[in-house]
Amino acid sequence: MNILFITRFYPEPKIGGIERVTKLLTEYLHKQRHHVHCLHFEPSEYDGSLGEMLQAHLLEDKYDKTWILQYLRSNSIDVVINQSHFFYAPFLSMVVHEAGIKLITCCHSSTRMETISRKDAVKLSHGLKRWMIWFFYPLFKAYSVRKLRKIHLKSFNCSDKTIVLSESIDRQYRRDVLGISPDDRRLDYIYNPLSFTENIETGALHKKENIVLVVARLYEPQKTLSLLFEAWGKIKTDGWEMVIVGDGEDRMLYEQMVNDLRITNVRFVGQQPPLSYYEKAKVFAMTSDWEGLPMTILESLQMGVVPIVMDSFPAAEEMIEDGKNGFLVAYPDVDAFADRLQQLMDDDGTRQKMAGECLLASKRYNMDTIGKRWMEVFEQMMEK
Repeated sequence: MNILFITRFYPEPKIGGIERVTKLLTEYLHKQRHHVHCLHFEPSEYDGSLGEMLQAHLLEDKYDKTWILQYLRSNSIDVVINQSHFFYAPFLSMVVHEAGIKLITCCHSSTRMETISRKDAVKLSHGLKRWMIWFFYPLFKAYSVRKLRKIHLKSFNCSDKTIVLSESIDRQYRRDVLGISPDDRRLDYIYNPLSFTENIETGALHKKENIVLVVARLYEPQKTLSLLFEAWGKIKTDGWEMVIVGDGEDRMLYEQMVNDLRITNVRFVGQQPPLSYYEKAKVFAMTSDWEGLPMTILESLQMGVVPIVMDSFPAAEEMIEDGKNGFLVAYPDVDAFADRLQQLMDDDGTRQKMAGECLLASKRYNMDTIGKRWMEVFEQMMEK
């Protein structure tokens, strides 16, 4: 089978989560003797890093219908997987279906109908529009939500298959956004696979250090790390350290926040390969306002880093069984989060037991299991 991924960037894990998933799928499909191609919109320093495993090309004009049609036909593409964005699905559908090819659109983010924050909307606008958005943001938000829902519907209706990240997202998306029946097979879900090829051994769990780990883009409207810093300031952190791996537009805001709150034992390390930090940390913390199916939680489970997560997105309850392989806390209850975090830091026996459960829970996301789900979807589409 000849499979084509459409992506924004070349699928190099250092760029981001979508790229990491695409790379893992590419490796799996290559091992299954499928031919894997990729057209990506933007160049990066990592282009070509997967070698002959992936036949990749920079698509300089993503709306060049003639060039894309020629590429599809000359490479005998059977299935196109849109990993870029559902905004691109209508145009891509027109081209792909003219060539007689199936289109799968993947929705990697939250399907909650929320638009950008007032701060970001103002930052991205100019002149009179900027002032209009600032003063009439509620109206702008309502209009944007309606427009976003229409785009989701248009993407779904023009794709042969839409894939979301979890069963709970599937249910919510069917009911609240698409308005389709539970047995409509045009929508399906496939979990993201585990990031790391190596797993931590159970015997190594007792060697971990007193580290609470955060791996995130430093972006307050989504990650709301302000809640985590507030919780950290309410508990006894002697002998522990919070390590924040990642960078983003709000790093200076967060560093200033740590200073203003006079909280200690917090270290920002910037953008780093996260594996070594997962190997050392005992606790993983997330206070996001929304997520899809976070790769960082999968990574924490795989490395036995007990997650404490605010229950603000549908997939959280699928990934974490509260009190067994982590803690879920209602969003945005800072006091409850602080209590649970203190419990994990103080009770070594409970934390060790939960870390073992993390390793067991991570097995459902191994690449062989996830890869087989993809093969089932391909077979269903080829039957049609």
